[in-house]
Amino acid sequence: MGQAKKELAEQEANEYRQRAAMKGKGYSFCQHCDLPFKAIDGELLCEDCWDEVTKG
Repeated sequence: MGQAKKELAEQEANEYRQRAAMKGKGYSFCQHCDLPFKAIDGELLCEDCWDEVTKG
């Protein structure tokens, strides 16, 4: 059980480092679909999700 916990912790740490690197390159993460996108003016949703939310 201890090995599984270590592996999960390492996987979470890797994901955090990847997200931090993406943010360092100017990307944001969509609050709806959690995919990276280039936010121009501090947007919280990517264009696809924005269109889906505002049209639906």
